[in-house]
Amino acid sequence: MGKNTSIQDNVVVHTGASGETIIGDDVTIAHGSVLHNCIVRNGALIGLNAVLLDFCEIGEQAMIAAGSVVAANTIIPARHLAAGSPAIIKKEITGESLVWVETSPEHYKGMTQKYLAQGIGRVNS
Repeated sequence: MGKNTSIQDNVVVHTGASGETIIGDDVTIAHGSVLHNCIVRNGALIGLNAVLLDFCEIGEQAMIAAGSVVAANTIIPARHLAAGSPAIIKKEITGESLVWVETSPEHYKGMTQKYLAQGIGRVNS
């Protein structure tokens, strides 16, 4: 797993005997997603409850829509949106949408810092 990556609640990251799961830097993986023997390149955004199956590859700054299933061996190119079950490429990500993908890691990093600053989750001794 790369630096500045957000893996949210109830995400499952799994591998099998014949593979590995690689997650790059600045990746956002939303709640409930499942990643199995796949590659997620830098800056990608994986939506709520998405499933990435064996040997698929998600390109840099690509976005997988919520609830999508990326079939085994599928390649989603950099800066493209894929959606559906099975996920298909819908469009290239540009403009404000690309800015949103680019700023997602910093947004979640800021939320973490705010949470820690409030003392929430600390165990008192």
